[in-house]
Amino acid sequence: MLADRRYARPRLAYRDISGATNRFALIAAIVPADVVTTHTLFCLRTPLDLQRQRFLCGLFNSATLNTIVRMLMGGHVTTGLVEGLPVPAWTESAEQTRVAALAARLELDAADAQALGELNDVVRQMYAAAIGQSA
Repeated sequence: MLADRRYARPRLAYRDISGATNRFALIAAIVPADVVTTHTLFCLRTPLDLQRQRFLCGLFNSATLNTIVRMLMGGHVTTGLVEGLPVPAWTESAEQTRVAALAARLELDAADAQALGELNDVVRQMYAAAIGQSA
């Protein structure tokens, strides 16, 4: 048994290995509680509430962050790369809670094209506003 029992809670995970020909370079999911993962998935160590994890998961699975990651990565999505991503601080804004809600919807149905499209729009607008451009 793992002494710290991190596996006993749901946690955000992302795939370490990627490639230039993959549709998405950064793929994330919420790993359910009591599931142990292998070395090719990096899991969040910091205990965060599920809404904040879903917000991060939505960002990680957005076209915006995937574009940034694709520019910075080699064959792996390293912890250093992910830790250096421009992720907004959690403020529980309307946009952030919408991203979390859309990520929760995509947890139930990853093929929900409407939810994915809306997620990409909301994230794009968040980042455009952050750099002072119109979306």
